[in-house]
Amino acid sequence: MMRSHFYFNKRQRNGAAFLLVLIIAVQLVIWYRHDLWPPGEQLVLTPEDSIALKSYQREYDSILELRSRHSRDTIYPFNPNYLDDYKAYLLGLNTAQIDSLFLFIERGGKIRSKKQFRQVTNLSDSLYRLLEPSIRLPEYYAKGSKGGRETAVRTVYEKADLNTASAEALREVYGIGEVLSARIVSYRKSIGGFVHVKQLEDVYGLKEEVIDELLTRFELQSVPEIELLDVNRAGIQELAALPYFSEALAARIVAYRSMEFRIESLDELTKIQDFPSEKIDIIRLYLRVK
Repeated sequence: MMRSHFYFNKRQRNGAAFLLVLIIAVQLVIWYRHDLWPPGEQLVLTPEDSIALKSYQREYDSILELRSRHSRDTIYPFNPNYLDDYKAYLLGLNTAQIDSLFLFIERGGKIRSKKQFRQVTNLSDSLYRLLEPSIRLPEYYAKGSKGGRETAVRTVYEKADLNTASAEALREVYGIGEVLSARIVSYRKSIGGFVHVKQLEDVYGLKEEVIDELLTRFELQSVPEIELLDVNRAGIQELAALPYFSEALAARIVAYRSMEFRIESLDELTKIQDFPSEKIDIIRLYLRVK
């Protein structure tokens, strides 16, 4: 005859009953005499301590957020005067800080020191410490000799000729490497030499802030001699050889000239399809109306 798995003899039943009573007794003691196991001392914070603790917590959360945002991205050198809203956001600036910076610049201000950048944007300590090594400014502030005031200091270089500078010399400018220096030299050769510094803007990849830095070291000391073409006499091939002109554009200019019998002013050229109107001031250095 098989016995049930739940069968207990008298001795086992007595043991189980004693264990149950013991468990209940221990629970009652814990419930009514919890002072026998006093909890650890509770930390009592003053109002000042609470404020400081919240400040530290915000700082800690800010650091975690910044580390998370920049964990996969390298913080490249930047000039605060040429930030756009997207780049500023990637650097960790919030909306209020970005608006403050743009408003300052729109009103004619110029960030001239790292300290001023921090003041204008009201950066937190953690964000400023993260960004400070990457801030690049052509102008900076240093302690003056009178009363310890901060006065503007700018590194002054003996400028070289932009039209004769080698690629190696151009690479001495911060922000210009092998690729950009080669592009500058190649573009300079293609147009027969720079006739205006604004032509640097036509070099692909050459940013405005890098051009500013470039012009602290180089200038146009020698300008190529240009024989101005008469827009009313020049042929298609002659016009197509000019900077900013293509053979198709040159053909349209000649066709327009034929229909109008004569071009009275270079401003008329802006009426022609695909004419680079934004370059008209530089084009005047290559053409004339006779």
